[in-house]
Amino acid sequence: MKKTPKENIDDFEELGYFKYSKPEDIDELKKELECSIAEHKQLYTVYFGEPDKADIAKDFRFINCDLEELIEWQAVDTLHILSFSFEKMQLPFTWKTVRNGIDEKRDLGFSEIEINKKNYILYSTDWSQYAYDFVKIINDQLEILGSKEILYLITPGNDGNFILLDNELKEYVDKYVELRDTFTPMEADTWIEKYKDE
Repeated sequence: MKKTPKENIDDFEELGYFKYSKPEDIDELKKELECSIAEHKQLYTVYFGEPDKADIAKDFRFINCDLEELIEWQAVDTLHILSFSFEKMQLPFTWKTVRNGIDEKRDLGFSEIEINKKNYILYSTDWSQYAYDFVKIINDQLEILGSKEILYLITPGNDGNFILLDNELKEYVDKYVELRDTFTPMEADTWIEKYKDE
């Protein structure tokens, strides 16, 4: 049985949802999240809005990511946003673009990126596949670093969003938070199966 948005927020606090947030931001975040669940049946957040942190969420869990821009900018902007979250989780996150090119055999553009001295290839297929591959890369790093957090995909298409949740929070969201289907956090494999043609 789903709980009320107010109960969700109280439980989120107990489960550590706001543990990466600055103490002075928590009340604002709780208000926004409760309102978002109650009125729109979705998880949302508040952003810093400062010129150098315009796209950084104050909870450091929510990653706003236009999937079209993700592929067009070879994930550079999203890696920058994620670096703030990794810093808050006290995890190392050094990255760079090694090279961009064309795989002539596959007739696809690609980006080779290095994260924490491990190299990955992202192929410029379609938005959904690129987002799926990107999330798998980040989760590989989270696993290597021993983090309990997992990066989940939320929405498809241009309005893409990612969110960092540990298993306890994810199980709670699935069981007790009333969300619209397209705004439900999904594991990468589940998400790609649902949205692979979008």
